[in-house]
Amino acid sequence: MPVEAIKCPSDLLPTKSILEDRNNIEVTTEEITLSHQRLCFALLNYLRSVMTPNYKDTGLPDADQIMISCPRLIPYERLVIDFAIKLLEQILKDLCALTTQT
Repeated sequence: MPVEAIKCPSDLLPTKSILEDRNNIEVTTEEITLSHQRLCFALLNYLRSVMTPNYKDTGLPDADQIMISCPRLIPYERLVIDFAIKLLEQILKDLCALTTQT
């Protein structure tokens, strides 16, 4: 679990060198499958686990009440979902850039 707040969605995406190291890709990354127009609980759980420093930095109450396995605090869930949207937008942007290069 990160100690510092995550500043931008690309911080969670694998680097080019990690993606090119195909021999170790299963060790250095985690695959999360997304479906069109559906919530991905694995993604939300992952973000809940890494976004706690972001919530604690906001100064909002009940930071000690965060549960990673399920929603509990509405302000924290809003933070997680907002970040999930930014992350998905970043992935889409990266994919579009990749397809225009080929």
